[in-house]
Amino acid sequence: SEPEPIQPHRLREEGAGVGTRQAGRHSIVDDGVVPDPREEEEEEEDDDLIFRVVRYSSQLDDHPATGLLELGGCWEAADAGLGQVEEFVVLELLGQSPACVSAVSLALPGSEAAPRHCRVHYSASSPEGPWKEAWDFD
Repeated sequence: SEPEPIQPHRLREEGAGVGTRQAGRHSIVDDGVVPDPREEEEEEEDDDLIFRVVRYSSQLDDHPATGLLELGGCWEAADAGLGQVEEFVVLELLGQSPACVSAVSLALPGSEAAPRHCRVHYSASSPEGPWKEAWDFD
């Protein structure tokens, strides 16, 4: 069954100059450059990262996909009992001009429950795809 539409979430940038925005356990770094503390930086204005959860493979009641909208929140897929299954969550950035994401940080459990293979896909046109692979890791 399709999840109910979820309202967009607005998250203020955490800290000026570095460009780090956090949503739950995931952080997106805009430029991937850590500023040299010895260099003086001009103060930058905070940007809003506006996004919503549009789809997910499954979820646990106590760790829903919408938990990614809260600081410190998380999402956990439900066990389908079918062995290895693809688990996914689709986040849609809203009201943003095209930008480059150069780093994504994921906090994964250090156990047998951790994913064996992760892929990050993106679509320039729709949260329904078509998808292009940005990167993957084991």
